[in-house]
Amino acid sequence: MRPNIPLLALMLATTFLSACAATPAFKRPDVAAPAAFTGTQGQTPTAINAAWWQNFGSDELDQLMTEALAQNTDIRAGVHRVEQARADLKIAGANLLPSIGASAGAGRNFQNNPSAQSTNLSLGANISYELDLFGGNKAGVSAARANLAQTQYGEDALKLVVMGDVAKGYFTFVNLRERLAIADDNLKNAREVMRIVQARYDAGAVSALDVAEQKTVVSSREASRAALQSQLTQAGDALAVLLGRA
Repeated sequence: MRPNIPLLALMLATTFLSACAATPAFKRPDVAAPAAFTGTQGQTPTAINAAWWQNFGSDELDQLMTEALAQNTDIRAGVHRVEQARADLKIAGANLLPSIGASAGAGRNFQNNPSAQSTNLSLGANISYELDLFGGNKAGVSAARANLAQTQYGEDALKLVVMGDVAKGYFTFVNLRERLAIADDNLKNAREVMRIVQARYDAGAVSALDVAEQKTVVSSREASRAALQSQLTQAGDALAVLLGRA
């Protein structure tokens, strides 16, 4: 007996339609979308005071800034001074100090087109400068204008980096100088106590252990002072490099 083909096909179609009916229809959720996004769009950027360091009210810092900016007009020499000064500051322990809210960086981009190589100088607060040192971005302007613009941008970027590093170096130096003054007072007090303990020991009022303990205190204070003096010297060397004195 041959199977009933039409009846079998009807049964399969009914089963398929039943399975489709068991799946609920997708309903798009009602989400109220804002008419416009209210972020930072349309906000006018705040201008940065070119002489922002004057807000600290330090005549010493003002003098250092003036001297450093006058000495760092050549881009290549200025970058070299910045790198050397940062190495000295690292030895001086500047990384232990809190950041003053500024950062800077430099890098070189290499693209497929050799003439489009560029150097980037960047600072914190989303400020960046692209220097077309190899003339790859001169479309639409003359070569003379492009060279002049890149030189001006490079000098401006270098000034921003130098100002940030001078401020950091100055505050590192001031911090170490104050800590050294405190260390001098602590050492002076420890030596005075040592003199008193020694006198009492000679009089038989204290033991040799008391004398040994105070000698340890004096030695510790001397070592701390020597370390601070070394760090202060390194911080001074870093500032001297930025100022073109070294």
